[in-house]
Amino acid sequence: EAVANVYPDYFTPQAYFEGTKQTLGKIKAKLNPLGKQVYFNPITPDVLDDNRVEQVRQYLTVTDGSYWEDPFRLLNRDYFAQNGDVDNYYNILQKFFDLFKPETGKKLIVETNTVRNLETVANINLTPDPVYPEFKYYCKPEFICEYQKAINEFGQTALLKEEQRIARLNLGMYLLFMDPQNTFYKHHTLMEELSYETSEDFWADYDLQIGKPYGPKEKVTDNVYRRIFDNAQVWVNYSDQPYTLPNGALPCDDFHQNVCRTPHYVTAEGVPVTSYTLPPLSAMIFGIPWIIDAYNPSFETVWNWKPNQENWGSIDYEVFHTGRRSHKIQSGLSGSPGLGQKFNFLPNTTYTWSAWVKTRDNQNSNTSGRSYK
Repeated sequence: EAVANVYPDYFTPQAYFEGTKQTLGKIKAKLNPLGKQVYFNPITPDVLDDNRVEQVRQYLTVTDGSYWEDPFRLLNRDYFAQNGDVDNYYNILQKFFDLFKPETGKKLIVETNTVRNLETVANINLTPDPVYPEFKYYCKPEFICEYQKAINEFGQTALLKEEQRIARLNLGMYLLFMDPQNTFYKHHTLMEELSYETSEDFWADYDLQIGKPYGPKEKVTDNVYRRIFDNAQVWVNYSDQPYTLPNGALPCDDFHQNVCRTPHYVTAEGVPVTSYTLPPLSAMIFGIPWIIDAYNPSFETVWNWKPNQENWGSIDYEVFHTGRRSHKIQSGLSGSPGLGQKFNFLPNTTYTWSAWVKTRDNQNSNTSGRSYK
């Protein structure tokens, strides 16, 4: 019965594997002449070993590439650590990614999402699946109830912060392993009522011009890695404890009386730094200041729009001028609700700022659509 559930028509595993390869090869032979490509998803996040690496290699002989969903899972990190080799998790991941080096001519699409990373959120109670208890969920049915439950329990602002951490953590992990020519990446957010796969894929970190990697990732200590790019350093702390970068990791360009006047790097938000502590299960992209640009002016996410108070307004999905969203402030909010960004300005340079602001039934003469500090 178990075999029948996994392998249709009582095929043996090897027969099923060979039959799948033959079918994929025939599909590829039909579609390639039409300008279409065939991508197969033979990589599962719960099976990471050399046998599966070889199986994927063989599948690639009859396809144009692969699709990989959720390669970065704490479950796998902990499994390898409990079985005596904390590094093996990262080594196996690298073997999978190396199947898509430029010389292979094969492409890899990697997709991550918030729903499968909820185990990284503190103070959240997940329920083990009754059939596969190693997998946990927030509530059932997934996606539909998880969105509303997370909003109710965390509040939108707190949940957005967790969304941002999870998205950057997965992007950081991807950047550790990827090859810029043959791999592609996207991350889906929980912040949609129906399904995470319907979410808009707008993350401000995608706009950072970090350049090409100098070489492979470097292990700093257990579960902490970095990779150097032309215009940035990517650091990932995939451990359960904070990690402070060593002295000199983020150099200063101009010291004066033991004070750094010109840090060489800024965070992804544009904050100049010469030291930094990575929270548990987090990543950061430290870039040269000029790679920072205006982030997401049409509010598809609020990644780099920082609330100036708890009641900062909301994102409007129906009224917008460009893009697909706008920032909405309604009457009744106390204080000065709004969103802001930090920018790196060059000296002796003229900047022009413009924005579209729409008002309705506004009777407050003190209302302003901009504020410069």
